[in-house]
Amino acid sequence: GPHVTDDVIAEFGQRCTKLQSLSLAQCELLTSDGLIHVAKTCSQLRYLNLSGSSGIGDTAGAALAKQCQNLTELNLHSTNLGTITLAAIGKYSTALHVLHVGQCRGIRDASIQQLAAMNSDLETSSPEQEVSPSAGVVQNLTVLNLSKCKMLTDQALISLARNCPVNLRDLNVDGCTKVTDVGVCAVAKQCPSLELLKLAELKITDVSIQCVTRNCANLLELDISHCGGLTPATLALLADAERDPMLPPLILTARKCPSLRDVLAKLDKNHKKVQLAPITAMLRGGGFGFKPPAPC
Repeated sequence: GPHVTDDVIAEFGQRCTKLQSLSLAQCELLTSDGLIHVAKTCSQLRYLNLSGSSGIGDTAGAALAKQCQNLTELNLHSTNLGTITLAAIGKYSTALHVLHVGQCRGIRDASIQQLAAMNSDLETSSPEQEVSPSAGVVQNLTVLNLSKCKMLTDQALISLARNCPVNLRDLNVDGCTKVTDVGVCAVAKQCPSLELLKLAELKITDVSIQCVTRNCANLLELDISHCGGLTPATLALLADAERDPMLPPLILTARKCPSLRDVLAKLDKNHKKVQLAPITAMLRGGGFGFKPPAPC
């Protein structure tokens, strides 16, 4: 909480050396010194929440990754940690399943490249360009939250795609406003196990949705809120996508999408492939009547 200081956490760490789960969320008085002490004394940690603890720096983040290699879930949301921390996570945190780094202003393309153990000279120019996967050290990740990391571009998602964790189920890039079709398509083609995908506020078009529907057959939830580049063809793509009949309908969140308003209003609440999330639900009616774009 707000009153936790380095001294408090140092004493706590000395007494709880076998601790496996710890939340230090919103501990604004906690500094790098306190986190380094935690890393040294609580090396058996498996879950750690540091969200909102803005006083810690990259040196401490790197020490944490090196000392606490049993971590399976790490929440760094709204901290000042960046490339050095993610490079250490990429090197040491091979047991990590869940990583939250949303709203971290220090996260850049190079940060994700380091996390994915990639070089920084990656280039691509079109959504159709293939990205070849390579071996890496984050293969156990199932959840990755990069939301509102405003400096990330397509290059970050290309890096992730090149080393996409085979079991990645949940990817959140909401608010990464520099990401386009190129980055989304790169991930979609290399991460077929995705079940939850959040793309709100991205500069994407129907091309991204086409890539997602073609490659992510297990998708259960999709958020395209505030994506002004989408057309009604997006709904046709989702409705016509091949889908395992054993899967429940895709839950679609599409807030603040003026170009989709009419077709969303016509979506039957009993549609077998697509249903609106409660927050998006509007008037319901018949089917679609829009043709998807020509294959890319």
